[in-house]
Amino acid sequence: MVQKQLLKLVDILKLCKKQPIIFQRIYSHLMWVCSTEYKSITIDGVDKLSAIILHGVTKTKITDKNLEMYIFKVLNYAKRRKKINIDLQFQLSIIICYFLNIESKYHNNSISFDLFKCVFRGNTYLDGLIVNYINKGSLKSFFQLSEKGNILCTLEDELTKISHKSDLNDFCKLKILPNYIMHEIKPITLKKTHCELFILNILESFCFYSKFVKRSENIKIILPKQKDFINVLESFLNKNLKTCETPQKNLAAIDLYMPDFSVLSSIERFVGASVDKEKTKKYL
Repeated sequence: MVQKQLLKLVDILKLCKKQPIIFQRIYSHLMWVCSTEYKSITIDGVDKLSAIILHGVTKTKITDKNLEMYIFKVLNYAKRRKKINIDLQFQLSIIICYFLNIESKYHNNSISFDLFKCVFRGNTYLDGLIVNYINKGSLKSFFQLSEKGNILCTLEDELTKISHKSDLNDFCKLKILPNYIMHEIKPITLKKTHCELFILNILESFCFYSKFVKRSENIKIILPKQKDFINVLESFLNKNLKTCETPQKNLAAIDLYMPDFSVLSSIERFVGASVDKEKTKKYL
């Protein structure tokens, strides 16, 4: 049976459907607990979603056919939905994290492809997770740490096509950039990227691409023109780049909490459906 402490953490994790930052912190903590205190556990007597969570955090080296059938059901349901709600987002994020943390040779190719088809529908959180999943396999094969399967080649091709979509956020486009090294094609540009909030991420992706790309002329295509990025790049090249860490002594758990603004959408629909919109606004 699974230890009570682990089940308690899993139950807490399930309460974080609307809090992705807290979810990631608890998921990471659960991985740490399993690696230090419970290196070997028997996963039985729990529901399917809990089993996927526990398999993902324990670096499992087995494939569970029952879990794979459950995952297929979730993915088939997701593909039929026009919009991904909070509950479905949570299930998909658990599944992606599961595949992120188990060895690639235990991945089911059909699930990987179906999972890819379920995202990139305007859900930034899931988009980022699936990009991480594909990049992990791509970079391992690039550095010859594992063999590249046909399914990974297909997903990389699809990912490079999707990266040109205007509704894909800038951060995901940055994460996709290394895939253009494996495929000698014209990369996306970073010139219009809004980089104030994640300028170091842009620097990391830009330098990685510049180091390994075969066609040096492609570097000019992606080079951001923003003054703040140029200043950081010059500092990095001159080996005097300095970063400051946010002091954590003043931070509390509540700082990770993301407010729920879904009520605003409900109000907007309510006003839009009313006959006298001005009267409704005054009433509100």
